[in-house]
Amino acid sequence: MIKTRWNWRLQLIIAIAVFIPIIPIDNSLRLSVSPTLYAIVRLAYVLLVAAFIYYGLGSLKVRNQKFRRTPLLITTLTICCLPVFLFVSPLQIFGVLRSPKAVSAICLAFSGGILEEFVFRGLVFSLFQKIFVNSRWPLTFAGILSSVCFGLFHSVNLLNGQTIEATLQQIFYATCIGLFFVVVRVSTNTLMWSALLHSLFDTQLSIGSSAGSSPWIWLFLAYVPILLVGLVGLIAMDSNLKRNQPIVKLT
Repeated sequence: MIKTRWNWRLQLIIAIAVFIPIIPIDNSLRLSVSPTLYAIVRLAYVLLVAAFIYYGLGSLKVRNQKFRRTPLLITTLTICCLPVFLFVSPLQIFGVLRSPKAVSAICLAFSGGILEEFVFRGLVFSLFQKIFVNSRWPLTFAGILSSVCFGLFHSVNLLNGQTIEATLQQIFYATCIGLFFVVVRVSTNTLMWSALLHSLFDTQLSIGSSAGSSPWIWLFLAYVPILLVGLVGLIAMDSNLKRNQPIVKLT
């Protein structure tokens, strides 16, 4: 576990506070300036927030120990990478790049991906790591709870007129995808890859619009396997690190 400059209480306060300026930025700029300028200003704010969070965390790493490359761990992490092929569409990305809205779409996608990764897989994951530092499964518990927080965060879309059912579905699949991002974060030992993948997932022309609802059965079939594979991946990494080094309480 990486020792940070901030304690977990301060991390929680900052994780909430960094979203507050987003509201006036959205409300004041979205309708008063061009979509491109709005997206650029939003991305600039997010990059400043990311730099601030990096300072507080002291590192983009999540662990000091190295994994022992066992067949079980390699197989598990390989399976955990499969969602990349489900959610990253090269055709979709090329379509955005060729669109007149390319700059605004990309800036919005990266502002959302970077901000949410640095807050939820950075600050929030780290604070839960501290709380469960002496647990048998610190990565797993921190991953589950930070992913639930990430999912619940999407309830703010109710304020934009999104229906309750669509919002509940978004909370569900955001929690599942969030656990996948945690696996990426822990296995690569950096925030950069999860932030990049998250931004690529968000790269679409309709970003920022309200989501529609889908049949629950299809959502369960699509996302429950991702959730289960993510849990297995985190448990495997917890077990791997525990065999290599005993858990030590930080003072």
